Amino acid sequence: MTWARLDPDAPQHPKHHHGQRGKLERFGFFAASLCYAARFLTNGHIPAGALDVIFPGTPPATCRRLAAELVASGLWEACEGGWQIHDFLKYQPTREEELAARHAQHVKSVAGGLARASMAFRIAGRFTSLPTSQDTSPPAGESLAPSLVQAGQRHQPGPARPPARHQPLPQSRLIETTPASLEAVRNGSDEERTASPLGPGYIRAWQRDP
Repeated sequence: MTWARLDPDAPQHPKHHHGQRGKLERFGFFAASLCYAARFLTNGHIPAGALDVIFPGTPPATCRRLAAELVASGLWEACEGGWQIHDFLKYQPTREEELAARHAQHVKSVAGGLARASMAFRIAGRFTSLPTSQDTSPPAGESLAPSLVQAGQRHQPGPARPPARHQPLPQSRLIETTPASLEAVRNGSDEERTASPLGPGYIRAWQRDP
């Protein structure tokens, strides 16, 4: 953002008391011209076509009258294509200086953003900065990525989960699909059966646990 500098003693300057009428109106128009030049980086130049937008809503005839009064008081200088604010560059930065300051601020902001991004990690789908305290435990109900490195130390996981206990599958046998064998299956085996790779003449019957 560009700021327009205005001397706090400006209202007491003799140039702002030139003439007998419209002193406050002229001072306000002069301050508005400083803001215009600072906003558009014109180095104090007021184009003739921009006179009506110095202070929006001011009638064009009033703008022309105030411009003539500012020239008469020495606050503006008539030049080709418009007017020049007197001694503008003595108190305000030039266009080049302002652009250089903006570029330096942009570079600084980008560097700061990259530095913060390099120290960020994702928790529950959100990016979060690394904690500055020694406590590296994640927030309640959330977990960190296993490969996360905090403050030069790899995140220490919680207690290891006990290995899963796999129940052995019940023994099975292949039987021929005869009426007698099917009756034996119904009487001594579970009803769950699967197709046998040996062909449709066999089924796999799972034996019940003793």
